[in-house]
Amino acid sequence: MEVDGFEPFDEGAAGLVKNNAAKKFSKKNKKRLWKKDVEDEKEHNGFAKTACKWITVHNFASTKACVAELRREGFDIWATDLGQAAVPLGPGGPCPEVPDKLAVVFGTEATGCTDEMLGAADLRVYLPLTGFADSLNLSVAAAMVVQRILYMDPALAGAMPEGERAGLRGRWYEALARSPEEAAKYRGMLERGEVVEPFRDPRRAGEHRGGWMDKKIQRKTKERYERLEREGDK
Repeated sequence: MEVDGFEPFDEGAAGLVKNNAAKKFSKKNKKRLWKKDVEDEKEHNGFAKTACKWITVHNFASTKACVAELRREGFDIWATDLGQAAVPLGPGGPCPEVPDKLAVVFGTEATGCTDEMLGAADLRVYLPLTGFADSLNLSVAAAMVVQRILYMDPALAGAMPEGERAGLRGRWYEALARSPEEAAKYRGMLERGEVVEPFRDPRRAGEHRGGWMDKKIQRKTKERYERLEREGDK
């Protein structure tokens, strides 16, 4: 999955973040600001607090270089687009056949994919929508497109060469560990070829439906409800 036309924040943008959130800025979270040409983990931590641990990121100097690498690896390219040449992913027209190796490109929220990427794409696709909006937030669109493609071809879930799977497990098992003991346990499992089973059912058991909140949020939530009760008694 590639995001076309994305540029990380530069130092000037980082300064704007600091000025616009002066009350929340401190030395300890200064490292969270994005800067150009920093190591990948620091650059991409801005997307999500922990999700970046599970994502393999490849940076390219240009769209042309990205397309060339995808072609070398044998990928078909689908670009999301709201132009008349795009075909729907779902109801509204014939669904395209999903290729064995597929790269889905998402453009910026404001202007979409670049003309260069649209010209290089094998297919332009869009999500049929109802209502009054013609587009979605980028993260929502990405999630829905990937889910729709998995509905179209469920065999794609987890489909990858064994060498790539082993490499991912080597990195992911280390990231799963929350203590030296767990790290040793997962290393042993990896050496023995054992698999950490993923969640098969994401639904929570009844006793855990309340979710998790840290103590600070619990305290503020409790104070809020107590204040509402007091105001209601007046």
